[in-house]
Amino acid sequence: MSACIFYTPEIYTAGGLGLMGRNAAGESLLRGFLAYSSATEFWAQVLEPEYVRHFAQTVRPFGYAEPVRTEGEGTPCG
Repeated sequence: MSACIFYTPEIYTAGGLGLMGRNAAGESLLRGFLAYSSATEFWAQVLEPEYVRHFAQTVRPFGYAEPVRTEGEGTPCG
């Protein structure tokens, strides 16, 4: 089974100065999904190439070390 998430840093990180409820909720959703998902393949769809590196840095502390495949803007997730 594979899974895909649209990733942009503003939605899934709660560490910034402009913390809002949506940031905390997005980070919590991502943390929970990575902890409890049975997906064997994970895709992240991103708008900007630098978001790939940011995504990897975001999920590493959550204990996710598996490879993540990425797709650019306008392409469907795997």
